Amino acid sequence: MADPLPHPEAFIYIMNKSLKAALLSALILPGVGHFWLKKPLQGTLLTGITLVCLYVLLNTVVDIAQRLSIQIQSGAIPVDITTIGERVSQQLAGSNAQLINIPTLLIVICWVVGVLDSFRIGRSEEKTNALAVKQPIKPNKPAA
Repeated sequence: MADPLPHPEAFIYIMNKSLKAALLSALILPGVGHFWLKKPLQGTLLTGITLVCLYVLLNTVVDIAQRLSIQIQSGAIPVDITTIGERVSQQLAGSNAQLINIPTLLIVICWVVGVLDSFRIGRSEEKTNALAVKQPIKPNKPAA
């Protein structure tokens, strides 16, 4: 009786270089696919911008949460989920809106660029490798 499940090694070559690089950038962090493709400059740029934007976002959100928690502890805001939710919405839409919107937009742009560019670079490397395999190097003929 034949084995109903394919051998695990049969799946090794299904995922090509471009797809793997794009998935690394999409699922882990923008730029990781570039590092995997040995393109550290592009990877550092995308990862650096993304991490700085994440830091700004987290710093802004933690600052808003600390201010609201101080107001709740002092009694200025009642301990009511709808009131707290309204205050959070007001804080996010207030003067800090650009501190939230610009980094968020940059993160989305970095993510899209990271996925598409790593796929493009991986695809071009696959084509280059395919051409190298199809065209063997001819040995030089010695001069007579």
